[in-house]
Amino acid sequence: CTFRSNVNYFYCLIFSFNFLFINLPVNPTKMDILKLPDVFLRDLLKYIEIKDRMRLRLTCRAFEELVADTHAGYFNLGFFSRDMNTSIFMGTTRMIEIDFSDEQLEELIDRRQRLYTGITFGNFQFMLDGKPSTMEFLREFTKKWKIENISFVAHNEQQLESSLQLLSNFPGSEVSLALCFHPGTEKLLSLQPMDILQLYPTNDVPRQISVDFFFTLLSKHKNLILKNLSMLTSADWKRVSLIISEEARERSVILLFDETDVQTWLNEYGFTASAQAGDTHGEFEIIKMLEAPDENDDEIELRYRKCKIMIGQS
Repeated sequence: CTFRSNVNYFYCLIFSFNFLFINLPVNPTKMDILKLPDVFLRDLLKYIEIKDRMRLRLTCRAFEELVADTHAGYFNLGFFSRDMNTSIFMGTTRMIEIDFSDEQLEELIDRRQRLYTGITFGNFQFMLDGKPSTMEFLREFTKKWKIENISFVAHNEQQLESSLQLLSNFPGSEVSLALCFHPGTEKLLSLQPMDILQLYPTNDVPRQISVDFFFTLLSKHKNLILKNLSMLTSADWKRVSLIISEEARERSVILLFDETDVQTWLNEYGFTASAQAGDTHGEFEIIKMLEAPDENDDEIELRYRKCKIMIGQS
């Protein structure tokens, strides 16, 4: 409410100013925006889209130099993909299709140098193709970038290797890695700690993750999303809950199981089909029961100490 009140009051001041300005008995003079303080102009250019920076630099030599010599500011989202088509999204601006010819790569690098001295992204996702030409371009194009949260999607070994190579350019970023294939135990163990590690094989023969290896991954990575995990016993579930509960930081684990496996675990802890919110068994407590029209879509929310457990259909 306070924010809205301030906004409304601010607009009232503007309208009053315009009314007085229009009715002044003097001829208004034109203002040269370039005469504003340099610090103001540099700060102002942090709040415009990349496409507007591209247009602004074409207006005059002064703006061309100002655009090239200022930071582009902060953008929440960015995206790079090279598959059938290659695209770069920076905020809401989509760069031209890239054919990766030497001429076009040089043009893009030159354009970057004329658009900003640096740029910051809150979240940027890369979907690489594993080709050396792509890596060579990205290493140069992403110079002077800062990415707070960087994510990669890899469908094979080549894409994973390219992702890890590019990751070395952003040592201070939080990292999310989605693996749509199983790279093998040795490769998984060699990965640096990730903010999110997702192992969700979609294009190869299912390979189960052993329970022991799961706990190794859990000790290394902050958040996990796993498919094809060997069935956890009720003791394993309790161990996972205890690990999460004792963490000072917020973290999550998403495990994708067959419905029968989950029912077996619930039954071992004494939860039956007639269980209701408030029921407790040991240190597990049912917090919420959500019944859907389709019984297969029911959701259960449990609590174990400080750990919340949500069970439902994916």
